[in-house]
Amino acid sequence: MYNAADNAAIVLPLDTAHIGWQVRFDPLPLLVAQPKQTPTHDPNPSPKENQYRIVGAEQLMSSHSSLPMLDGYVAAIVAGPVSMSPLDWICPLLAIDADAFNHGGTPEFAAIPAVALRHNDISNTLSTAPDRFAPMHRRKPSRDVDPRPWCQGFYAAMRLKLSAWAPLLDAGNVNHGLLLPILLHCRDDQARPLLGPPRSGRETKNFLRNAHADIPAAVEALRQYWMPIRYARAR
Repeated sequence: MYNAADNAAIVLPLDTAHIGWQVRFDPLPLLVAQPKQTPTHDPNPSPKENQYRIVGAEQLMSSHSSLPMLDGYVAAIVAGPVSMSPLDWICPLLAIDADAFNHGGTPEFAAIPAVALRHNDISNTLSTAPDRFAPMHRRKPSRDVDPRPWCQGFYAAMRLKLSAWAPLLDAGNVNHGLLLPILLHCRDDQARPLLGPPRSGRETKNFLRNAHADIPAAVEALRQYWMPIRYARAR
């Protein structure tokens, strides 16, 4: 089901085309009324069981509504700074314990290969054809893209190893802009905007409406950024 080779990637230098990102997203105070530093540790840890649950196994197998959050979560696992055992990220995702891997014929067991398959699909796409990577965003009734569930799933996976993400959570880091198209759409445990309340006005509204278009390039840029660190740790 899981093969380490599926998570291997071609090491390429960070594409200078992504520098425009930092230029575009650095003026965050223009868009956020009270910008705040993203914490590098989880300020509100939940009980260990189901701590970062995104979807239950039965919900995953019976509904498409949970797929955007799952997709964002798995994308963060693939592109993030730490190589993790499948048990360490699939169990929190599905709110199951490790024993579920040993019992066939259950919704939990059926969900595990579905999640692993999506992980391998994302890893293979980013490794071989990153320009084809497309997040599974939800659509609003207006047919506009709603990136919030996908981004919230991505952030939930970040929280598994939030300290490892710390360099990019530092607003003073020139590469902090790589996370902004994602974190702009996230909320904290009190349902407040993770980066602070946005300013009112049409310019901010239009910016937020279109920021999702930068997410695919951001995910690949994050993968490239973390790759030397991730595989140095894995040795």
